[in-house]
Amino acid sequence: MKKRLFKIISVSIIMTLIMSICASAVTPRWTYLFSITPDIDKTNDTYGVTVLANTNVTSITADLVLYKKGLFGIYTKKSTHTDTINHYSGIINGSYDMDLDNEYKVVATVTVKTASGQSETATAE
Repeated sequence: MKKRLFKIISVSIIMTLIMSICASAVTPRWTYLFSITPDIDKTNDTYGVTVLANTNVTSITADLVLYKKGLFGIYTKKSTHTDTINHYSGIINGSYDMDLDNEYKVVATVTVKTASGQSETATAE
């Protein structure tokens, strides 16, 4: 009897965990933003972000920060770029003279605004 009760409780706990994981997986991360995709092209010395948003969005502002990986894996800020486009999707790029042998990362903070005055900010790297 105890073994059966233990199995039932164990299965119940596992099912509860699975349901909570599934529920969190379908919860949207953002209201107006669909995706924020930072990118680095060392060959062309550019870094940027591609933003896709809801068609209600009228402007996208991106604050880009380029970091270079240094000694002991510590990243240092090398360049910043801010730009605004008046569309619901697009690409915003900055430029920096990059060394092909070094590792870089870009952090993009994106703010979108709608025609009704709503705004949303998100960060991706």
